[in-house]
Amino acid sequence: MNGDQKFTKMASGGGGKTEGPQLDPSSKEGKEEILRVFQDMTKQRDAMQDKISELLVQYSEYKRVSDTLEPMEKDRKAWHLVNSVLVERNVGEVLPVVTANRDGIQQLQATLTERLKKLQAEIKEFSTKYNGGWFYDQWYRLLPPSSLIYCSH
Repeated sequence: MNGDQKFTKMASGGGGKTEGPQLDPSSKEGKEEILRVFQDMTKQRDAMQDKISELLVQYSEYKRVSDTLEPMEKDRKAWHLVNSVLVERNVGEVLPVVTANRDGIQQLQATLTERLKKLQAEIKEFSTKYNGGWFYDQWYRLLPPSSLIYCSH
């Protein structure tokens, strides 16, 4: 199992940490592999943070709609967008769907947040294990200055 397979197994939450061949930081190829695995892990972390942010926006939109519909009469006419088709319903039919969607988004966001915390811990452990002084220097040289605020160590 190479470093990438080890990382994929660790980051996907597939059964915890996987023991495999250790990456060799003393060779040039080993350093490049360590840097590549670290880059992959941080890209995955950044993608997960972006998805969580997107879910938070969706949650706030669903919450606003449900808060607007709750005080209304249940037989009042309402419109619901289903697969790009606007369907006429009533508040009593639309509100449970909106509420279920809102709650599902909130649950997914919480699950992703927990996975993100685990991934951040794995990144910290990985960077601590393989940080020989050159590690962060190489990584930061590859990043544009504006993205440095997103790197944590």
